[in-house]
Amino acid sequence: MLLGRPGALWSCLAGATSWILLRGSQERGLPAHAIEDVVTFPSLFDHPEPNYAVSESVCEFWSVLTTVPVAGLLLLFQSFRLRMRWRIKLLSLWICAMYCCACISHWTLVDPIFRLTVTLVVSQGVFVFTQYSYLVSLVLGNYAEAIGIILEAVVLALVGMLPQRLGAQGGHLSLAVIQTPGVLLGLLAARQVQGRYKESVHDRLVLAGCLLAAAMGLSVVEYALWDAAPSILPVLGGFPLVHISIHILEQVGIYLYGLSLAMLDASECGQINSFDLHRTLGFIPVLVPATGDIVDEAPSVDGRVLLDPHWRQDHPGLNEELTRCFPDAGLVRVLGEPSCFLVKSRDLALKILKDDRTFASHPWPDGRIVALNTMGPEKHMAIKGLLSKYYTPEAIKSIQKQLQPEILQALCPSRPGEPFCAITWIGRVHMASSLHAMGGDAAALAADLDFLDEMVRLNEDMVRLVAPLGGIGTAPPSFLRDGFRPYLAFIMGALRAVPALVSLAARIGLLQTWAIVRPDLTLWQGPCFPRTGTWRHPELLRSVPVYFAILDKLLSSTSKEKRRASEKETCLDTLGRAVDDGLMSRAECLAVMVQLMVNMTTRNAILNLLHRLAEDSKTCESLRKDRSRVGSFICEVLRAETPLQRTPKRALKDTMLDGVFIPRHSTLLLLLGAANMDPRAFAGDSGGCPWAHGDERGHISFGPGARHCLGRHMVLMEMEAVINFVLDQKSAMHVVGSAERLHDVDVGNFGWSKLAFTF
Repeated sequence: MLLGRPGALWSCLAGATSWILLRGSQERGLPAHAIEDVVTFPSLFDHPEPNYAVSESVCEFWSVLTTVPVAGLLLLFQSFRLRMRWRIKLLSLWICAMYCCACISHWTLVDPIFRLTVTLVVSQGVFVFTQYSYLVSLVLGNYAEAIGIILEAVVLALVGMLPQRLGAQGGHLSLAVIQTPGVLLGLLAARQVQGRYKESVHDRLVLAGCLLAAAMGLSVVEYALWDAAPSILPVLGGFPLVHISIHILEQVGIYLYGLSLAMLDASECGQINSFDLHRTLGFIPVLVPATGDIVDEAPSVDGRVLLDPHWRQDHPGLNEELTRCFPDAGLVRVLGEPSCFLVKSRDLALKILKDDRTFASHPWPDGRIVALNTMGPEKHMAIKGLLSKYYTPEAIKSIQKQLQPEILQALCPSRPGEPFCAITWIGRVHMASSLHAMGGDAAALAADLDFLDEMVRLNEDMVRLVAPLGGIGTAPPSFLRDGFRPYLAFIMGALRAVPALVSLAARIGLLQTWAIVRPDLTLWQGPCFPRTGTWRHPELLRSVPVYFAILDKLLSSTSKEKRRASEKETCLDTLGRAVDDGLMSRAECLAVMVQLMVNMTTRNAILNLLHRLAEDSKTCESLRKDRSRVGSFICEVLRAETPLQRTPKRALKDTMLDGVFIPRHSTLLLLLGAANMDPRAFAGDSGGCPWAHGDERGHISFGPGARHCLGRHMVLMEMEAVINFVLDQKSAMHVVGSAERLHDVDVGNFGWSKLAFTF
């Protein structure tokens, strides 16, 4: 390879080149002496600029001069000065390397270095696409990494094969062919984002795109003109005017592009920067902190807070901290997540909960089957209309008969007078009530303690697998960070699930099984939507087919003919008939059954109630004397110790909330616990009074509007039955040992992982 003044090899090549050029010039009618003024190197990537015309050691002098990595060095300096995140530092280093390769390739015209330069240029665009495409579309951003891998393979193939297929000057032409589509697509994306967000940083990004697009247009002009004027001016040994213009446009465009991305990236982590002119150079724009220092954008909170075990055990404490830090803000941005917001205002939460057309309960836009409350509005209304008659106050009264004191005592996991696990006890109570509500063969199993425990365990496994921890979920494993262990654990969990999965497929069909499992959706955990617990709990994968097989057995306990002939239809009959009539698929029906028997949230509510009684003897004694206050006490506990502290919503279209732009498909985590304690709605502190706000209309724990909790009357009935059972005991209830709050499951469950009582 030639890295300096040509030697003997160059002499041979130069002779051959002169002969080729001479023949070509004669064919075009050019005088032979013209070749002495414009001599070009026989390279696939040669440019119109004469070689070694200015310097004996530099092949394309003016191109080298304008590819010195000025833009890259300026970006690199600012990225470290302002302590930017790794993405911007890497991008700055990338741009530096890109221009260094461009400079060397123009210096030497070595083919592999030119190919490396083109690869770095386009790959940089692919990298930016994988990191920031969520600004255009959250759905696109969620799969950008997978798309990026495919695009990178295409880039490598084009760089490796296209130049030589485009003819003698194919290398030059391929630069435009390979780079231009990415530049134009990036410009279109920037224009779309500019129109949606309407922020000045996007104006700069569009300007950068226009400059780069102009450079691509000039490269086509240069190819058409080649060494004719004004592409090459007859001064300074042949000055490449068009090519130098291309390089200048690219340097300025790349620099503005890098600055804009740095500003966007900084805003994601709470840094406010602005554009300003350099104090010394004057005409060069730079980024400066908004107030002289890096400041936090208000209101925002680090996404890691939502996963912190401490705050997940102390949801009320987190809500108080958010209220203290942002007393007037109803919406708080979650840093580290592409488009995620906390909603702590009661009025704002109510608005979102009631607006079924703008906000969906389904956290994912891919249509996977989750539960009844994640169905579309029409289907949700139809199914809920069929089932609501089994959960009315009148229907619940018949179930209340199944929770007599002697039955509650029988469900207790220990003998009278001995300490008992309250979590197991209340889990059995609610599962028994749920089976009674189902009716038919399900109700007959409500007295089987082993079956109840198994159903509670499987139901909890479903929550751990499906519900994103903290509302955002933990990141999927990374080979570089975690090694092989997570992948081996997943393989082992998947292998253990195979027999049960095959059995389920034989029972309900392959397509219905696929609709339930959906490995194509659950295994890919992108950055733009909540991540499930699939990778976090691979040991629980077997629970999915096992649980759904049990539910299908219950659903199939009555045939289609028996359901039609039945005089008194049960909830199971209604669900089966909905499947028969095509109102929902079998997979959807089984998912609805999972939600109808969800155990954790109700268990939280009752356990919070019992813990309050055990810790507050005065309140317990007051309730024992005046049972009319029980209802108010229950409502106040639901308000102050909301069993489900967070619930996710997804924006179905671009909208504005509390003066903040919410892009389509954004995740909104409604802090129900914070809304229930909103000082603007509940003026003044209750002073610890357990029935200060004891009105069911005061809290939103069950949710308002069309998506309100179907089983709220059952929950209230169970809470009343259990509290009366406790108050009827001769001795007071006490906590045994240490109690521990739940912290490792679901979006925002405020419950207990360890709680034991004794009378």
